[in-house]
Amino acid sequence: MRRYVVKVHYGFTQEKENFISTINNLRVGQTVILRSARGIDHGVIAYPPKSIEREIVGLGEVIRVATESDMSIMRHIQQVRQPEEAKICEAMIEQRELKMRLVAVEHLFGGEKIIFYFLAENRVFSSVPLCET
Repeated sequence: MRRYVVKVHYGFTQEKENFISTINNLRVGQTVILRSARGIDHGVIAYPPKSIEREIVGLGEVIRVATESDMSIMRHIQQVRQPEEAKICEAMIEQRELKMRLVAVEHLFGGEKIIFYFLAENRVFSSVPLCET
């Protein structure tokens, strides 16, 4: 089975990172589902794939080209889940009187992580636990 390395934009910060793929017909601009160090995510092909001869260790993997079902899930995450999660985070910030401003919420496609990006002039401390267990 031939293997390829392909550069993909992904995440809120639109990082460009190399991923391994066994899919030989990937095109620039296609949306793909990835397995990255962060978890299952989606990204967009930034450069055409290049065939590789030897194994490259430590790279993430392109799992598949995004299906219409995947695109529907992404829209739901962006239009429903992330705004809900932002409201919850904003309420926690306000309730704890934290001196920070929420910038963005990134809910990974696989659902295993939600990343909150915020700005603050100094380190943020809270005497109240952020999550109740």
